[in-house]
Amino acid sequence: MKKEPSDLENKKASTSLLSSITAGFVCGVIAIALIASFSALIFSGPLAVYMPKGLGLALLSGGIISFVFAFLDPSKSAIAHPQDAPAAIMAISAASISTKLVDSENLLSTIITSLAIAALCSGLFFFILGRYRLGRFIRYIPYPVIGGFLAGTGWLLVQGSFAVMSDIPLELSTVQQFFAIKSLKLWVPGLIFAVTLLVSLRKFDHPLLFPAFVLGAFALFHTWVSLSGLTFQGATDSGLLLGPFPDGSIFASLQPSDLQNADWSAVLGEWGNYATIALIGSLSLLMNASSIELALQEDTDMDAELKAAGYANILSGTFGGLVGYQGLSVSLLSFKMKANSKHAGILIAVLCLVTIFVGTNALAYFPKMILGGLLLFTGMDFMVTWLYDAWFKLPRIEYFLIVFLVVVIATFGFLEGVGLGVLAATILFVVNYSRIDVVKHHLSGENYHSLVERSRKNLTILTERGTELMILQLQGYLFFGTAYQLLEKIKEAALKTKGAPIRY
Repeated sequence: MKKEPSDLENKKASTSLLSSITAGFVCGVIAIALIASFSALIFSGPLAVYMPKGLGLALLSGGIISFVFAFLDPSKSAIAHPQDAPAAIMAISAASISTKLVDSENLLSTIITSLAIAALCSGLFFFILGRYRLGRFIRYIPYPVIGGFLAGTGWLLVQGSFAVMSDIPLELSTVQQFFAIKSLKLWVPGLIFAVTLLVSLRKFDHPLLFPAFVLGAFALFHTWVSLSGLTFQGATDSGLLLGPFPDGSIFASLQPSDLQNADWSAVLGEWGNYATIALIGSLSLLMNASSIELALQEDTDMDAELKAAGYANILSGTFGGLVGYQGLSVSLLSFKMKANSKHAGILIAVLCLVTIFVGTNALAYFPKMILGGLLLFTGMDFMVTWLYDAWFKLPRIEYFLIVFLVVVIATFGFLEGVGLGVLAATILFVVNYSRIDVVKHHLSGENYHSLVERSRKNLTILTERGTELMILQLQGYLFFGTAYQLLEKIKEAALKTKGAPIRY
């Protein structure tokens, strides 16, 4: 006979459901704000005219990734959505394509196709890593190289955030225009918001602090607009708000016509950025999963996490969406609000999809300085972690490797940074292992015997002639450099031997 649930069990279930709904709405608002900031980052400058379609694509991918991950994530502890690092690199790719196809009728189709290819490649890469249990090998990339990649990503987010707030790229050629009074009014409030948020979150650890800052900044902005007598249309025309959006749905996805009209030479020309997005995405995914695992104190199957992210991104790419995986901040916030992440993730997916069809009017009221401020906060957080905190934690050679990679990424590009990072990883491995003595113990037959029981006569012979036997216990890995080092040690020991020469 089936046992009926007790009143206490029913109360716990209803409390858990209420917590999940509350967490889903709070995390959903944060996720939508982040997704909007990523789409604004990609569709900025000359691409800003396509922002409504870009936002539709981003929200659709947010709904797909959150929904798929809610069902396939084995731990049921993480919430997934489009992420910052892939968006920052995709923004570079979109800007490169727009430069090549300026005034082309096929520009939007080419950008959408490029987004789809990036998500499909990343999804396939994630799936292969998980399917063949290769996720652990990503962890062998040296810590400072990962730090350099993430700090470089931080710089790209910082650079892109100012373009979102002021519509002016942060470059040497635009310095005078960037610091004009008109531009200062657009990005200085976002800078103040980002710095205040960063300092507060580093000093206080409370799950509601982040959403409180976002909602507080939103309320403060609209209070200022109201008191200044500025109309909604005036604020939009001044570049303060995210809109205008077209009436009705902003649904957008990859269409067969996009594949036909896309400039495939421009799409395939960005292969380096697609590969970089897949690599950086896998590193960020595994680090986020490890951080969630540590915070929740539960074991996580990293290969299963990779496969779940693979399925989610392949489906997202099929519709022309962004690359996404576990979001650290929303996952931990959901956990601290005692929510079932499966329910919260599904609710976030529903909110993303509802926003596409009926919620664009609300998004039109969202200040660009807050969206840019969120991007600026994320970028600054990466850079402070890897360029300030790392100074006190890492050896100087590893710290300066991080700085070197950031300079390369900022000066030449992410692909060049990745190439030099792999080269640096190889050199760092060789240098570190060349410092380790491969000989752990140097013994002889005189003082090191086997466990075999021998007669007194044989033991006497072993003691008298034991110096003819050299025993080297090794450690670490043998490659050309350390093997040569070992050979030199053997030669040196053989030449220095007193008495009978070494025979074995």
